[in-house]
Amino acid sequence: MILIISSPQDPHAVAVIQRLDARGVPYFLCDTAQFPRDLGLSVEHTDGAPGLSLTEICDSRTVDLGAVKVAWWRRPPPLLVHEEIKAP
Repeated sequence: MILIISSPQDPHAVAVIQRLDARGVPYFLCDTAQFPRDLGLSVEHTDGAPGLSLTEICDSRTVDLGAVKVAWWRRPPPLLVHEEIKAP
């Protein structure tokens, strides 16, 4: 599993994703601008071992971060604070 930390508007990330799709390589595009409203981070302890996962809330796609072998930090957009959060 490849974790791509970027934006779907980044042409370089899109080009790499197209190549990965063509080769059948699993990946997860983590758009940091979606966090925390549309992208969730979960921590779970099972049998004494911690587990981390990312979930796209809109389509319920979840990736186990323990399965990630490579991460590519490619100009991710800044985090957006949910509009319901008023206090600094």
